[in-house]
Amino acid sequence: MLFNFIGIFYSSHIWLERANPSKYEST
Repeated sequence: MLFNFIGIFYSSHIWLERANPSKYEST
């Protein structure tokens, strides 16, 4: 259950990076 939550959270983090790449690549 906890591992599944981490997996969803990690997937969401990847989706956010692809949705807003400029937000993470501010350099």
